[in-house]
Amino acid sequence: EAGLLARAPRLTATQLRAAAVKAVAAADPAGAEERHQTARAGRFVSPPCPEPHGMASLLIRLPAEDAAALYTAVDAAARHTPAQGRTLDQLRADVLAGLGWSALTCGHLGCCHPDCGHLNQPLGARRGKAAAVNVTVAYTTVIGVDDQPAHLHSYGPITAQVARRIAADGT
Repeated sequence: EAGLLARAPRLTATQLRAAAVKAVAAADPAGAEERHQTARAGRFVSPPCPEPHGMASLLIRLPAEDAAALYTAVDAAARHTPAQGRTLDQLRADVLAGLGWSALTCGHLGCCHPDCGHLNQPLGARRGKAAAVNVTVAYTTVIGVDDQPAHLHSYGPITAQVARRIAADGT
């Protein structure tokens, strides 16, 4: 504590927090690992949380190394993708969304990490039906007669144009 307090005035809040976490882990490595294992048991991916204007957010809580691997892979793919007027943040989001759409199209989520144990993990079925994104939209809206809002399951109302894009590749 004394060593950390002596350096504190020269550190930003983020640097001070990181230094404190490191100091606690150094002082009690076994306790730090035990706390990590307890926290690791609470990992999750939330269902989509609706936001305004047809947007949604996901909360993902992962062990730091898994989050770093996911971000690094998404970032590397985004940096390799032609921008076509998109920002790097938009490209990262598009790459991650593309992973989900690709898995739904192929029926499996590819994984080639030797420790994964889920090589080409098939997507599970629910009530005998394959995993899918479901949208309820009026036929008149699909064919462009009107612009009635549609319903995206697990989200809520969406615009007619979004529903048409989903339905264009759907069954």
